[in-house]
Amino acid sequence: MLEGLNGQEKPDRLELQSRLPSLKEEHPELKNIYAKVLQYEVYRLFSNLRSLAMLKKNGKKIGKLRFKGKGWFKTFTYNQSGFKVIETGKRLDRLHLSKIGDIPIRTHRDVEGKIKQITIKRHRFGKWFA
Repeated sequence: MLEGLNGQEKPDRLELQSRLPSLKEEHPELKNIYAKVLQYEVYRLFSNLRSLAMLKKNGKKIGKLRFKGKGWFKTFTYNQSGFKVIETGKRLDRLHLSKIGDIPIRTHRDVEGKIKQITIKRHRFGKWFA
């Protein structure tokens, strides 16, 4: 996404987001990733650009966004859909993530209300948390 962004004078999030299907054709490994996760990554890129623009507007010296290689990102987010917490009534519940499958999870408290978004994070010691 960052490479496509560098060619534009005025960045347009919807234009880059509409290129996702063609990127999936060019890079078959992207077909294994849930579409809403990819769309959220485009949103996150533009959120970072907005933050940099505000810093620059306030007189701070900023650099450019740089490409992050494989293994650099430690989080990914499912927003709105593609996930479900399945309560088993046992010690471990299950978290179903679209395109990944069921993952055993341990919940430390009951969830109140409806879950609208879930972020999966990998800590440096190798454990994953939701």
